[in-house]
Amino acid sequence: IKSSAASDVYKRQRFMVYPEMYRALKDNSVAIVFASWKNYAEDYIELSKYFDIKNVIVWWKHGGGIGDLKHTLLTDYEIAIVCHKGKCKIRGKRRGSVWECNKVNPNKMLHPTQKPEKLLEELIEKYSDSGATVLDCFMGSGTTGVACINTGRNFIGIELDDTYFEIAKKRIKEAEKGMTD
Repeated sequence: IKSSAASDVYKRQRFMVYPEMYRALKDNSVAIVFASWKNYAEDYIELSKYFDIKNVIVWWKHGGGIGDLKHTLLTDYEIAIVCHKGKCKIRGKRRGSVWECNKVNPNKMLHPTQKPEKLLEELIEKYSDSGATVLDCFMGSGTTGVACINTGRNFIGIELDDTYFEIAKKRIKEAEKGMTD
């Protein structure tokens, strides 16, 4: 598949998930969708069909990825679209919309878009209560699941790629074991 065709397939899959995310969410809860500057506008428009978008968090991750080193700026941030179903109060102290957290060391990454546990723990604690259930429709290597265990939440994860699913299962089991030791 050409990269543009693969991109179109991925976009259709993402967009098919958004109404299901809305359906699955309890009232007065949030969905947080990470986006790059390249797909942010499309995601925002599609998500706004279902959700009330209250905020966008800019994750300043320091450093960027590879790419055209001579003609493009370093992409040292990602965007997290905060989508409300009803009204979800933030927990703890209100903070700004730029969150600084170092990205995962490339030598330790288990998935190409892996987020740091610390960042996901902060998001989970800001928008859910202990004992709540968190759904990650694009689980990757399971970082959200590990962050849920670390913050006392339940977790449901979905991942189509068998390799990443197995990595996620292993990481989540190790995190659960660490909680019982």
